[in-house]
Amino acid sequence: MVDAEVISATTTKGLEFSRIKASPQIWSGKLPAQPYSLWIALLQADSFLLQSEGHPIAANSGDILFGASGTDASLSIESDFEMLYIKVPTTLLHHRLLNPSLLGIGFLSRDRAANRVFADFLTSVCLNLDDVSEQSMYPIEVAITEFLVSCLAPHTMIEAFGNNSKLALYRRICNLIENQIKDPDLSLGAIAEQENISRRYIQKLFEMVGTNFSQFVRERRLDHCRSDLLSSEYRHLSISDICYRWGFNDAAHFSRSFHRQYGLSPRAFRQSRQLAA
Repeated sequence: MVDAEVISATTTKGLEFSRIKASPQIWSGKLPAQPYSLWIALLQADSFLLQSEGHPIAANSGDILFGASGTDASLSIESDFEMLYIKVPTTLLHHRLLNPSLLGIGFLSRDRAANRVFADFLTSVCLNLDDVSEQSMYPIEVAITEFLVSCLAPHTMIEAFGNNSKLALYRRICNLIENQIKDPDLSLGAIAEQENISRRYIQKLFEMVGTNFSQFVRERRLDHCRSDLLSSEYRHLSISDICYRWGFNDAAHFSRSFHRQYGLSPRAFRQSRQLAA
């Protein structure tokens, strides 16, 4: 007989949180028909075994487990345990930064400082899940997606770049862009000058992941605008406010770009999400 206590919450952006306290049990198999997503789990247990396609994965209690939905795996937990399980829609993860389709089943070890900070953050979320309001959830959603990109990108991008040094430079350039994304004057030349490398070399890095500098900046700005349009925290902002907030300087151009990217105008997108909510 299995004893379990489960608290669940789903945010307006589609992140699914579950806090589980339960007795020993086994989870196995896959659900290929479900919407494609990325899952992470922070597991506290005295004894467990994670396997993918029959091969054991040497994770420890307190490590962050991860995988893509529809991937065959099993988790055998041999002691009472507590787990925070989060399912993240791939629509919230920019594919130029993190491609979940290239992920297997794995874990982020607490031995690395960045992973440990992420795990401690998730532990705090787990402890306070039933007290977090919808408005307070928005920065948590943003933090989780940014942590995922930072911690998981090396698991998916190394094949594209061929070595860690190019990947590290690409991630550093992406971070520079992200820190300046609200600046309408952000340019390839400015980033090249800050990194003291040529514009052409930056363009070659982006070509390795199938894009270019301008397209990447536009997609990241659209991602942020889409996130704000989904959030009840920013419902008081007009669509123009959101457009200018993320570095677009032409509302009509923003509207056309948004429609090409998501198949709806910004206004229709916001209204459809409000109706769904």
